[in-house]
Amino acid sequence: MGDETAHLRCTILAGPNGSGKSTIHELLRPDGQFINADVVARRLNPSHPEAASMEAGRLVLAALKNAIDRRDSFVYETTLSSRQSLGVMDRCRKAGYRTALIFVTLDSPDLNVLRVAERVSRGGHAIPEDVIRRRYDAAFRRLPDALRLADDALLFDNSGLEPRMLLSVEKDLITESSLDGAVPLHARLAEAVYQALGLTGLRQQTTTRQVPPVSRQPV
Repeated sequence: MGDETAHLRCTILAGPNGSGKSTIHELLRPDGQFINADVVARRLNPSHPEAASMEAGRLVLAALKNAIDRRDSFVYETTLSSRQSLGVMDRCRKAGYRTALIFVTLDSPDLNVLRVAERVSRGGHAIPEDVIRRRYDAAFRRLPDALRLADDALLFDNSGLEPRMLLSVEKDLITESSLDGAVPLHARLAEAVYQALGLTGLRQQTTTRQVPPVSRQPV
């Protein structure tokens, strides 16, 4: 990769509604402009951000196009429930970006529904329960495709008091893993990873230790 593209990064921060993606962004602080439709909607209509969702979506698409055209690094927050974010990853790869996927989820859509309700009670924007559940399943359906497009990936379970990194993948190498096949969420994530990478010839290096919870880094 030439000097022009050596430091370009496209980070897709993905996961169902209510999974805590913005919290992970604050903890990891990946490089680049943070492009987040929820933030844009709150700026457009602070009292009723859901009313500005369509306009926010248009502005986000424009921001993504501008970032790629200017060859800027960026972080794009998405539910991964449509193919739009996959298109962004594909376009960035062809443009010489290094693409990263950070996938954040909870252990059931029931918990996502609860987390969104808690957010609403604190003044956050509401999302219909059926939409949350539909996007939860859609995110897992898209996950293998997103992993195939990623140069590296981190998978987080944010069901507990602190987010826990379950898996780190670099190309076809699993570099960190604390997956437990007896846990339904872990099994579902493993299935997505193996589907993306392929079982034949898959090179794995799984750690025997538990990966610790993510802690806020000093700034």
